[in-house]
Amino acid sequence: MKKLLPTAIIAGALLLAAPAAAMASSYVPSGTVSVSGSAVPGGTVTVSFSDGYFAPSESARVSVNGAGAVTIGSLPAATISRTKSTSTTGALSVAVKLPAQASGSYSLTATGATSGDVGTASFTVVPAAGQAAVQSAALASTGTGVSMLAVWLAVGAVVLGGGVVAGVATRRKAVRA
Repeated sequence: MKKLLPTAIIAGALLLAAPAAAMASSYVPSGTVSVSGSAVPGGTVTVSFSDGYFAPSESARVSVNGAGAVTIGSLPAATISRTKSTSTTGALSVAVKLPAQASGSYSLTATGATSGDVGTASFTVVPAAGQAAVQSAALASTGTGVSMLAVWLAVGAVVLGGGVVAGVATRRKAVRA
């Protein structure tokens, strides 16, 4: 029984440390996505994926969909998909020509054939008389703002506290006996 509590504490600490391996590598590409250009009817929007976003010189499947027909190269369609090559640094830039009657939201998705990395960007076409388009190129925030260091310090404090409690309880039993 004397060894059970310390063993349980160590097992609990190892159990809490196990997810660290799953968090060791990032599954989100390390580069950034930017949207620039004129998101107005008849305008051209350029979506750029920075160096390192995809594997160097890989094929990337690019698809654009939205409220109306768009053109990548010379193929206008409501939803268009095309393969483009990334640069030797893994960067990719895609120019999207908007139709004269364009309005509403559009999204562009690029998927690396080799790396499997996926990048998305969205933009909203506003009337030519309106202000600049609302542009979004980042993933939604789906987590906490608390740093991992703070989490691990808290876990360490809990484990240390459990060890102290176990030590005090063991010491008390020894003194009473």
